[in-house]
Amino acid sequence: MQAAVTNHTPARGDAFEAELYKTSTKMGRNQENPMRKHFSFNAASNKSTCQVEGCGIEIIGNHGGNLQRHIQRRHPELFEKSLQDLQNPNKRPAADGQNTLDSVIVKKPRQVQVALTPETLKEACLELVTVNGRPFSLMEDSGFRKIIDPIQNAMGKNVTINSSNIRDMVSEIAQDEREKLETELSGRLLMLKIDSATCRDRSVLGINVQYSDGKGVVLRTLAVRDLTERHTSEYISSVVMDVLRQYNISLQQVYSVTSDNGANMLKAVSLLSDIQERALSNEDATCEETEEIGEDVEMVGEDEGSQEEPILQLDSVSHGHVLRSVRCAAHTLQLAVDDSLKQASNIIAKARRVAKRLRSQNVVCVLKRMGHKRAIVDCATRWHSTHLFDNDAFIAAVFLDPRYRLFLTECQTEKAKIHLYRTWEAIQNLEPRNAASGSDVCAAASPTQSQTSSDDEIEHLLMEKERDTSSTQRHPHVSIVSLLDTYSKEARLRRTEDLFQYWARYSVSNPDLYKLAMSVIPLPVTQVSVERAFSSLKFILSPLRSSLNEKVLEDILLVRLNKQYGL
Repeated sequence: MQAAVTNHTPARGDAFEAELYKTSTKMGRNQENPMRKHFSFNAASNKSTCQVEGCGIEIIGNHGGNLQRHIQRRHPELFEKSLQDLQNPNKRPAADGQNTLDSVIVKKPRQVQVALTPETLKEACLELVTVNGRPFSLMEDSGFRKIIDPIQNAMGKNVTINSSNIRDMVSEIAQDEREKLETELSGRLLMLKIDSATCRDRSVLGINVQYSDGKGVVLRTLAVRDLTERHTSEYISSVVMDVLRQYNISLQQVYSVTSDNGANMLKAVSLLSDIQERALSNEDATCEETEEIGEDVEMVGEDEGSQEEPILQLDSVSHGHVLRSVRCAAHTLQLAVDDSLKQASNIIAKARRVAKRLRSQNVVCVLKRMGHKRAIVDCATRWHSTHLFDNDAFIAAVFLDPRYRLFLTECQTEKAKIHLYRTWEAIQNLEPRNAASGSDVCAAASPTQSQTSSDDEIEHLLMEKERDTSSTQRHPHVSIVSLLDTYSKEARLRRTEDLFQYWARYSVSNPDLYKLAMSVIPLPVTQVSVERAFSSLKFILSPLRSSLNEKVLEDILLVRLNKQYGL
C-alpha cells in the first residue's frame, strides 16, 4: 500500500481550454496560455523548466498543452487558481489584460508520495518506544503529529497512531514473544541467570535463560520483574517460580542457576534445588531416598588414612536432582584479586576514603574546572568468597569439552560422570513417553492373541516378565555409562578446534551423547548478561518515564532485549 500525502485534483483541462477560448474571443486577439508564465524556455536545449518553487522539472519543447498538464498534475492548487482567474476576470489584477507572475504562483513546499504500509508504520512506532527508548507521550507531541497525521489520513480510518494503542501494541508483541519462547524452551534442560538491581527507586529481578541449539549458545531474556517486597531468599525464589510458570517451564527443566555471591541469592537457589528434589521424590515414591555424593565415596588404599583421592563407585549412584547453583566467575575473579591484595588492604581503604572525599560537591566542582573526571568508587559488596571449580555442573561441562578434559583429576572425572548420569535421567524424564506401558505395546501388537489368552495365567506372567525386561533395557544408566567411558578414552581435541563442530559429528552416530553434551556445555559461569538488561533498564526508565507501569515496563524490556539478542 502506498500512503499518498497529496490528493490529486480531477482532470479539468477541457474546462480550462474552454475558458481560455472565451477570453481570447472577447478580447479580439489570441490569448496566450497563462501556464507558460510558470516556465522558462531554453531554445538551445529545447527544454522548458518549471519555475514553481521547489519543482524545477524540465519538459521537452514549449508546447502549451504539455506545460498545462504539468501544472495540472504537479501543482493542482496553482491550476485551480488559474482557472478561477479565467472565470472571474474582474478579480484579476490588471496589467495590460494579463496576470502578473506573483499573482499566479503559489509558493508551497514540494509534496511527494512515499511507499509505506500500515504494518511498517506501526513497527516503526513500536521501535521508537522499545529499542530507541522514547516515551509513549511522543505519539502526542505536536511536531510528531505534523509528520504522522498526513500519513495516517492517507492510509484511511483503519490506521490510528496514538500513545494508547501503541502501548497496547507493545503488550501484544510482548505476549507473542512469550508464546514463541514457551514453544522454543519446551522440553529442554535450561540454565538460568538471575540478578537484582535498583534504578530510580525501583528494584527489579532480571532473569535470563541460556541453552545450546547445536550450533552455539542461545541467550534469551525471560523477565525483568519489579520487586515489591524485601529481597529475602523466599521472595526471590517465589518470583523465579512465578516467571517459570508464566512460560510453562517445570522446575525439573532447570539444570543450573547462576547468580552473584549474595547470601539471599545463594539461599534462593538452594530453596529451588530443594523444591526440585522434593518434586522428584514425590514422582517416584518407590525409589530409595536420594543419597548425597559424599556417601557414595569409597576410599582406595591400604587404610582409611590413605592420601589418595577417593574414587566414586558408579554402580551405587542413586537418582537425584540436577539443579546446581553456579556462582558468578566474574565475582570469583574479583575475589582472587582481593585475596592477593590483602596485604595492601590498608592502602585500599585509604584510597576509598580519598575517593569519597573527592566526590564531595565542592571538590567535584574544582576537579571539573581543572578538566579532571569525577573520582570512581568501587562496589565493595561484589567482593565475596566463592569456589567455582568444585561445582558438579562446572566439572561436567569441562569433562564434555575434549580440549580441556585433561585438567580434571580422576576423582573429578568420576564426579562429572555421576552428575551426567543424573542429568541424562532428567533429560529422559522431560521427553514424552512413546508408549504408555509394556502391556499396552503388546496389546497393540497382537490384539487377537490378547483376546484369546485373557484367562491364561502363564501368558500374563510372560507379559509381566517381558515388561520388566523392556524396562531394564531402557534404563538410561546402561547405555550412557558405556558411552561416557568410551568418550573419556578418546584423544584430546586441539584447543583451536570448534567445540560445537566436534559434537555435531555425534548428532547422527551417537545422538544420546550429543543431546547430553548440548544440554550441559552451555553452562553460564557468569550472570553478566543480566547486567546488560539493567543497562537497558536505565535507558528505558529515564526521568521522563520513571512512572511507567510495571507490566508495561516488563513488556518493553522483553521486546527490546530479545530483539537485541536476535529473537
